[in-house]
Amino acid sequence: MAGIILSTWLLQEALELRRHTPARAMIQSMIDRMVAHDQKHLLNELLQAIDVPTLLLCGPRTLQERLTEDALKKHLLEPFTKAILVNGLQKVGITSYRSQAVRRLVLSCRGAELTVLKSALDSTGDYFNLHKLIYRDLREPVRSELLAHLQKEAVDLRIDGHSVGLKILSDIDDTVACSGGSFPAGRDKRLPKKMIYPGFATLLRELDSSFTPSEPCSNVVFLSARPHIYKDVSEQRTFRMVQQLFQQQVLHTIPSMLAGSLGIGFGALVKLCFCNSNAWEEVGRYKHTVFQQYTCLYREYDFIFLR
Repeated sequence: MAGIILSTWLLQEALELRRHTPARAMIQSMIDRMVAHDQKHLLNELLQAIDVPTLLLCGPRTLQERLTEDALKKHLLEPFTKAILVNGLQKVGITSYRSQAVRRLVLSCRGAELTVLKSALDSTGDYFNLHKLIYRDLREPVRSELLAHLQKEAVDLRIDGHSVGLKILSDIDDTVACSGGSFPAGRDKRLPKKMIYPGFATLLRELDSSFTPSEPCSNVVFLSARPHIYKDVSEQRTFRMVQQLFQQQVLHTIPSMLAGSLGIGFGALVKLCFCNSNAWEEVGRYKHTVFQQYTCLYREYDFIFLR
């Protein structure tokens, strides 16, 4: 039975790919012409309107080269479009070959343009973000090279030591929303479970002084103890919550999220079951490490942590 189901699924996928082949070929031909004729405006509009991960996954290697080599050499890509390409490469999987494409895209941005690219990567509303890219997806020596580039360009933006804005990091359970005292999320039973604390969204908006609605930028970051497991299984609930709050105009932006560690979180639960008073100590240390890593990505910003 399992073999029949798998064969049926593979057949459906093959038919779906075949059905979209003419459309992909047409888009690839359009991209080739736009790059060849330096049609910058049209190229950026196209890449911002289509499903770039699917295009990169199903297209030939020459398409990636056209976008991350030829288009870059001709200075045809805007910073936001570069972020879309980096995000697309993340979603299809960072191989050693794709990591070089990411490297070229990031190194091509300097100063304020690099800040735009970073902020766009952190505004996708899913678990693919800048922190995951640098510290999880990329390997040495690319990681160290990009970290050095990010920090150098960020420091140069701090004119007379002043930041370009404020990044607001926050815990979720019993900080953003009440846990209702449910195990193991938190202890606060004063409000109904999952209720946003009164005034918290307003506080975020007031602190986020550099936020501009017309620009793809999220300065709010949720630092979660929940581990990343597979794809966004453990993050889906939180993202659904914040997206709903954004649509209801409770939150002014969709926050980025930094996930916890599966091993450390599981170890804390085991210790907690045996009444260990220091059960969450390692989780706290891991959060501190992630916070320090995050600050290395945004040296041009100041930081505040809410807990």
